[in-house]
Amino acid sequence: AGKDIEAACNAIEELEDTARLALLTRGMEPIQLTPSQIQSVVKRFDVEWSN
Repeated sequence: AGKDIEAACNAIEELEDTARLALLTRGMEPIQLTPSQIQSVVKRFDVEWSN
């Protein structure tokens, strides 16, 4: 959930996008990001990330 209605709506949209990607890649073998690549994305876009 979010701190307010806008944050909650954003979280729902992110969940929908994640589900869509999961369905689109079902049966495929997508190449996962390496830990180093993940850290680059986290740093570049200033996002929170925990393992």
